[in-house]
Order: sequence, then structure tokens, then C-alpha cells
Amino acid sequence: GPMNAVLDIAAENAQLRMKRAECALKTGDLQVAMLDTRHILTRNKNNLEAIALRGQTYYMLGDIEVAMNQFKGGLRSDPGHKKLKKMYREVKKVFKRMQAGDRHMEANEHKEAAAEYLEALNLDPQHPANRPKLMEKRCQALVKAEEGPDAVASCMEALAEDHENVELRCLLGDARLANEEYEEAVREYER
Repeated sequence: GPMNAVLDIAAENAQLRMKRAECALKTGDLQVAMLDTRHILTRNKNNLEAIALRGQTYYMLGDIEVAMNQFKGGLRSDPGHKKLKKMYREVKKVFKRMQAGDRHMEANEHKEAAAEYLEALNLDPQHPANRPKLMEKRCQALVKAEEGPDAVASCMEALAEDHENVELRCLLGDARLANEEYEEAVREYER
């Protein structure tokens, strides 16, 4: 009857939104992925594929803790869900390295912090939101560790990808100063 037709359209709508959300995530249109997964989940909060996709979207936005909570929530209703388990494990690895780096920084263990940030970077080297953040943190850690040449190289690599970042420019100046490259240091500070 007409009720079945309505339900068919609603189910099809969820499938279409799911497909569109998957495409949006792949092309980097994270806003659309967010809206579509929210739409699906307001109608069916236990749609594990939508939960996985929403978690991935949060992760791509750099909201790692929120992403992990999405994955955990999905795993509560299906502890054996392979895709959710895999994503949760991968994101948790990155998160642990970032946290370890931050803890080392707070403890003034700058060399160790730089190593943790590099590990986090290597786990997901092309991450659009985390990469610039981690590169800046690594540069800062190496500057504070007084690792002259490594600090200069790290800060230059970070600046090459994020050349508008004033903080990085100052850190590169500090790194050059620590490396006794006085003229170059002055140039960085003047830019």
C-alpha cells in the first residue's frame, strides 16, 4: 500500500544520502558528509555504516576525540563490527602518539616529544587537519630541544606547506639562531 511506498522512498533516501556522504568524504566535502550522516542518524541512530562515516569525517576535520567516540558508540551496539574496529584502532594510535608528544612537551622532554609527533605524522602523513598541526608541534619541540639542524629542516618543511604561519616563521628564526645562522635568523624575524 501507500505506506510501503513511503517507507521504500525513505529507505532509498537513506541509501542515496549514504552514497552522497561517501563521495563527499572522498572528495573532501566534509560539510556535506556531516549533514548527510546526521540526517541518516536522526532517523536511525544505529546505522553503523553512517556512524563509521561520521567518525571518519570528524577524524578528517581533526576532531580525533569526537571521531573515537563515534567509533566507540557504534562498537557498543556491535562489538564485532570490523570496519569500526579497524578505524577505531587506527585513529587511537594517532591520538596516543599526539598525547604522548604533548605530555613530553609539558615535561620539558622536547626530543622525545618531537619523536612522538613524527610517529603520529608517519601513521597518517597526508591528513589535512593533523599534518600542519603536528609539523608545527614537531618544529617547536626540536627548537626547544636545541636540535639546530633538525629544527631548521623541520621548521622549513612545515613552512613550505603552511607559509602564512607567523608562529612557524618565528620558530624558524629561533632554530636558525640556535644553529648560529645569525643573518638568516634576522631575515626570518623580519619577514
